Amino acid sequence: MVQKKVRAEGSRSEAVDDKVMPQFMFKSPRGTGYVFRRGVPADVRDAIGKREFKLVLGGDFRRASQRCRELAVETDQQIASARSGDAIRRPANSDPITAPPNAPSEPALTPIRHVTQDLIAGLHATVVEQVIGADRELRHRSLVAVNPAEKLREIEKIRGWALLATHGEETAVRGLSDMLIGTLRRSGYCLSPELDGSLQERQLLIAYAAAYRDALDVLEGEYSGKASVSRHASAPLLRAAKVSAPIAPTMQLSTAVKEFLQTLAPGKRAMNEKHAFILPAFLEVVGDMPITELRQGHVNDFLRTVQKLPPRWSDLRRKNGQTIREIANEAWPETLSLNTYEGAYIASLRSFLERAKRDWQDIGFPTTLSASVPYVGTRTKVERKQRAIRPEEMRQIFFSEAMEKIIKTPTKAHKFWLLAIELYTGARVREICQLNPQHDWGCRDGIWWLRFTDEVGELPAPDVIKSVKTGKSRTISMHAELVRIGLPEYLERLKHGGARRLFPQWSSTNGDAGAAPGKWVANYLRSIGLHGVSNEKGNAVRGSHAFRHTLLTYGRKSRVNLRCISGHADESDNPVADGYEDETLLLSLDVKADRLAKLYYAIELPTPVPVLIPSTARQSRSGHHHQRSKLGDGGT
Repeated sequence: MVQKKVRAEGSRSEAVDDKVMPQFMFKSPRGTGYVFRRGVPADVRDAIGKREFKLVLGGDFRRASQRCRELAVETDQQIASARSGDAIRRPANSDPITAPPNAPSEPALTPIRHVTQDLIAGLHATVVEQVIGADRELRHRSLVAVNPAEKLREIEKIRGWALLATHGEETAVRGLSDMLIGTLRRSGYCLSPELDGSLQERQLLIAYAAAYRDALDVLEGEYSGKASVSRHASAPLLRAAKVSAPIAPTMQLSTAVKEFLQTLAPGKRAMNEKHAFILPAFLEVVGDMPITELRQGHVNDFLRTVQKLPPRWSDLRRKNGQTIREIANEAWPETLSLNTYEGAYIASLRSFLERAKRDWQDIGFPTTLSASVPYVGTRTKVERKQRAIRPEEMRQIFFSEAMEKIIKTPTKAHKFWLLAIELYTGARVREICQLNPQHDWGCRDGIWWLRFTDEVGELPAPDVIKSVKTGKSRTISMHAELVRIGLPEYLERLKHGGARRLFPQWSSTNGDAGAAPGKWVANYLRSIGLHGVSNEKGNAVRGSHAFRHTLLTYGRKSRVNLRCISGHADESDNPVADGYEDETLLLSLDVKADRLAKLYYAIELPTPVPVLIPSTARQSRSGHHHQRSKLGDGGT
């Protein structure tokens, strides 16, 4: 019991952390803390040797955030170093001047065997010259103006790291190693093997940090409109050997889309599926091109085109083999709804543009693009909004001729249970159907409970990907009516039979246990004449979501807030204060039970016959027992 309470408190804490989580920091998919994840731009993957930077940050949020910011600067430097000079990556304990296997031949580098003051002065001038020159070249090649405020923030971030290295902080000093090697190579030099790890190498690294800091001071002066000069004037290093840096090819839009899709944050399955559907469509409509050639007109053209598409246009495309433009150019009586346009197409494209501007602006991705074409269709956000079910409609649902057959037939009784649980939990259909009878329910202090969670637990269903839309697990009490008609007994039979999801009679669809049950609910409402019946506002009963409206509406009629039951955020008008509150104390299981007891529908549900456990579930259970006996585990 204590462990579950701690987990609930932790989930609330993590929800608060999300609001201030640094860039590139994500929760571990296994729930064990935080990870740093950053995609490596396509033009420097060969030089860096990986597709993604990925490191474990630990479970402490503050320390993880600090380390994440440090890694952001480190990876910025690695990317910049790879672009500016294709610096050699140096594995631990390797010869610093050994080139990677199969590297192209190049002029010999002059080894540096002693660090002198003349060398330090020349290095200083070289670093300042290269940093300022690279920045000016970027501005000359860019197709849009550089935002001075954003550039100053970037300079300040990097300067903090350089300042730490200047003062001798070990991690910061070592983080500049690859950049130093690249700068020396571009001037025809390298460090001799005997300096590797020596105090002289450290001296040169700290001098490099000081030069880099001075170069940033010059850039800051340029972007802020204030004159700034280097602290040490000296001649750059003489070029002992000319080393020409390879010119990186311009990134294609198709590469950017592919990289975006490959580095999506885990845990947002629904939105990730939208990205995987919409961004290839964007690429088809505007065509592949170098990212430097992408214009606002391309973005606007795509958004105006998709507004002309009919619902489920992809089905037409598969059937007829038409292009997106060909489908959009036809006259359709119904086109995409406002909700779909804004919640899917605009949201996906906006996410892609924001990521692209953040990660690829330094190789020419335009930073002024936006996804803001207004909707010109006639379909409103509320046209398909669902509503609460009326008392007479509840009787229509649970006492129809079709339902009488269902509750009397053991092989069909699971259909009744789906509707009954929806009515008294208001939970999303996927959350209900992924409940695992082996561990997602129980009784505590005389209160029966259900647990909606994305945690797989022991004996997980192999064909189900558990998810909670809000990302927060919740434990709710069972309504007395569900207990009266036998839900605990139903769950116990499923558990004893080995079932690992609530309704094994329905197959899961791509890991979604609620897809097929959700379609059945809509079809059942059609069969009894309730589907599409609207109120005076035009809101109608169309499927499982109507039960969420029902629970919250009748709870409010009874003057009780049931958002803690349905899984909606229960916040006040002061989100800062909400972050300090302990939800597990404010909304303990007995508090939820007290609230739910006030929910009254003025209807008694029928009691179904005991459900028959599918043979697949029994086989799964028997196979599990057989495995345990082979392992010599007597069980309990």
